Amino acid sequence: METIGDRIKEKRKELGLTQLELAEKLNVTDRAVSKWEQGEGDPSIAILPELAKIFDVTLDYLMTGKQVDIISLDDMDSNKRLEYLIKKDDVNSYKKYGYSTKLQKKISFDYEFPFKKHNRDEHHLFDINQISQIIDSKANKIFNLVCDEICNDYKMISLSCMFEPILDDIIMMAIDNDRADLLQVLGFKFLTLSEKNTSRVRRQYESYVVPFLITNINNGFLSEYGRLLETHSIKPATFDYLFENKNKASKCYKYIMNLEIKYSVNEHNTYFVYDGDLPYRLLDKAIELDDENYIEKFFNIAKEQFEATNFSTKDDYHIGYKSKYDQKNGYLYNDHSIRPRSILSRLFYMPKNLIYKLIDNKQEKLAREMMEYNTKLSISLNQKLRLDGEKNKLKFFTMNEAELNRYKELNNNILSDKEREMVESVNNHIIVSGYLKGKDDLKFVKKVLDENYYHPYEFAYKSLHNKKEKELYRYFIDTENEKLADLLMQGKDYYNELLFNVLTTYKHAPNALFLKENSKKLTEYMKETITKEDEKIARQDYNSESFLKLEGTIEDYIDYNCNFMDKNNPIIRHIEDLKNDIYESVKSKIEAKKKEEDLKNERAKVVKGLTKEYFQELLKKSENELFIIKLSSLLDAILKFDYRYEQEDFAGRLKAYCDFCESLLPKSRHMDDGLGYMVLDTKYEEEVVKPERANFEKRTNLLNRLRMLRNNIAHSETKQVKEFTPQEMEECMELVCSMNKKEEM
Repeated sequence: METIGDRIKEKRKELGLTQLELAEKLNVTDRAVSKWEQGEGDPSIAILPELAKIFDVTLDYLMTGKQVDIISLDDMDSNKRLEYLIKKDDVNSYKKYGYSTKLQKKISFDYEFPFKKHNRDEHHLFDINQISQIIDSKANKIFNLVCDEICNDYKMISLSCMFEPILDDIIMMAIDNDRADLLQVLGFKFLTLSEKNTSRVRRQYESYVVPFLITNINNGFLSEYGRLLETHSIKPATFDYLFENKNKASKCYKYIMNLEIKYSVNEHNTYFVYDGDLPYRLLDKAIELDDENYIEKFFNIAKEQFEATNFSTKDDYHIGYKSKYDQKNGYLYNDHSIRPRSILSRLFYMPKNLIYKLIDNKQEKLAREMMEYNTKLSISLNQKLRLDGEKNKLKFFTMNEAELNRYKELNNNILSDKEREMVESVNNHIIVSGYLKGKDDLKFVKKVLDENYYHPYEFAYKSLHNKKEKELYRYFIDTENEKLADLLMQGKDYYNELLFNVLTTYKHAPNALFLKENSKKLTEYMKETITKEDEKIARQDYNSESFLKLEGTIEDYIDYNCNFMDKNNPIIRHIEDLKNDIYESVKSKIEAKKKEEDLKNERAKVVKGLTKEYFQELLKKSENELFIIKLSSLLDAILKFDYRYEQEDFAGRLKAYCDFCESLLPKSRHMDDGLGYMVLDTKYEEEVVKPERANFEKRTNLLNRLRMLRNNIAHSETKQVKEFTPQEMEECMELVCSMNKKEEM
């Protein structure tokens, strides 16, 4: 015999609810629902109406199992019946009564497939409002039927523009039902991301076209399979929704993560599918989700494309020719001024976050392979694109041995705070000046500055003088400068040349900005070290005026053939000054911080307990003298500590404050009287200038009288000062408290 528990279980499953989800809707425990369904008890009468509402059944059905249709489906109006069936997700009746989202209206479009054969197809449009209603009702069974209709109607092409008003909603519903075929029809791989769900390009005529572009790379010219007229956008949250639900939408996830950048028509023709920056967007998701399969596939495709690409420039001399590389999408193409654009290849680089992730996951070997690939890609593209100069060249992420070791050190969880602090402050013997300047431990800063170097030039110079050639050799190898290492091995006769080459090799190293800046001290040091013989040689190579205009750049020092191994080397002296500047900067910051703390403590002592409530209590007790003394103390503390007036006494600070306030008062202004004469703007004078002036004079009068009354009490001065009335005491208290930037210290 069917029980109420059986009916609850049946209806719960029809709605696709778990026991916990039903329990949350009823504000009961899932254990209670379990007991009902196992026949160990029935829900209370108070819960039954809510249960009936959730299941959309009558109380009679819950209690007895009798289902009474108020009206048969046959008797219903067609629209109402459709609404009812969608609400019930009754897919059998939906099919029985012949409902469909296909409209009679059709669309037609032209395309070429496969690339030479002209085609023209017609397809039905769909009832967007009905599909929206199905989505809103979460009618999953009917939705899957609609998916079959759409996907059967569209096999080869994908048209997001047909579903633009509900594009985000229909995609999320497809993910909920794991309908990868619908995502393909909607062109999910070819959609852009934007908060505004609109097409990128609008046409004046109605157009429904293939949502992707494939470009031929064999004949040197652009060949198209369907022009991308409209690229629609979905919200970033919709794109993320797939990855948030990857476990329940495994088919959808597999479809979107299937990276295919080429489309082969036959053995003679290979085309690239245009999918924008999707490969990189998917890579970011793969890194986030630790999807090793996608990462491996992405890297393998990148290597295959690199090996298949011809980077030769021997034929690149046509009129109007120029090679370009689109870093965002990966396309290497020819851009002719007189010919159509042609795609040469699609080349992907390995991003920094991927390499860091691999190192963090103990996959250092693969990370090294990717960095080696990035280096090859950079060199090859720079050659192909004819890029010169460090600023113009492409340089994809890589790390030398020293940088790699430092990254691993910084991400070592075993490091103590003190050890980590030391690693962060020094990068392979070179100090990280920005990090040091932010420290507040002067002893630590001095230790780092004394034991390390500001620039590789200082490292090389001091290593040579202190006979630490092995340490310097290891540094050159770690920073991948084998040429310098070889020069070092040639002995002392080449030390001067070595130092010169260190300057040019490491000119973009950390802290190297001083190499390009002029310095008065460097100028002085240089002039001190330039000997008579140097000057004589210099005057032979340069005119005297040029020599006398020596401004203290490193290049000047090099030009005048100075001895880099000189113990009075001006560059080293300049570096020492820069290191001392770091020390003094930290020292000044620490001293300023201590001074600020001392001022804060001093203020706290002076104004302790001087709150508005305290002064109101003094007024109630008529303790006027104490009121005046304490309020004056508060005012002086505000002027000294909050407003930072540094005059010697209270009177000087108050005068400075009043002078400042007066300087802010609105000034009188003049206007044209219409006869060519400038006269006083009386309206502005009466409405603005005079009221503000009167208010200022009233306030300054109160504050100055407060100070003088305090002096009469404290020093028994005989200077006549008008005593405060009770109302004036209230006003003065309000004024001083309003100036207080801190309620209490």
